Amino acid sequence: MTRAFDAFRDHGMEAVFSIIGFTTADIMMWPAAILWDDELSAQQTAAIFGAVDMKLERSGNKASLTYNLDGEAVSFTGEPTDGADGFVFSFIQGGHEKLRSEFVRTPYGFAGQYFLTDDDGKARHYMVTIAGEEGAIGIDQDAVRPGPLTGKESLDFPLTASEWYRIEGKQLTGLTGDGFNIEATIP
Repeated sequence: MTRAFDAFRDHGMEAVFSIIGFTTADIMMWPAAILWDDELSAQQTAAIFGAVDMKLERSGNKASLTYNLDGEAVSFTGEPTDGADGFVFSFIQGGHEKLRSEFVRTPYGFAGQYFLTDDDGKARHYMVTIAGEEGAIGIDQDAVRPGPLTGKESLDFPLTASEWYRIEGKQLTGLTGDGFNIEATIP
């Protein structure tokens, strides 16, 4: 996707920076990879990310990882979604939820969303759908907390956002945050 943005000198960079924000949320999700690991593996992986005083707890299908990061208490929890085939995750740092992430299985593949809250109180909502090698990403700035996913989201679910990008085959289409339409062939 980012290679196709090169065709749009001015607006392509804006799109790349929007996608980087999505990547930042993905990086915050690293604890999801170890929530159901054994204690020793979880501790070793957590140490790579600078987490100290790690504590892993499980109760039923819910798992919680608490640790200290740069002097702040962090809590990361994961559990199956209510009524859908998926998981919901929450990242709390310094007593504030910084990230809520959700992924559900759909008839075409998967739908997901990230709700990210910055230190200044601004929130972004990232939506994603994946169907094989195709899919879409939507981004709403200054967003309000979304409702839970149901598993019935359409493949075009992210296109409800004020900024979105979709890949169908080798075609990239999109709408940048400043309202510029993008249409390109992926090299």
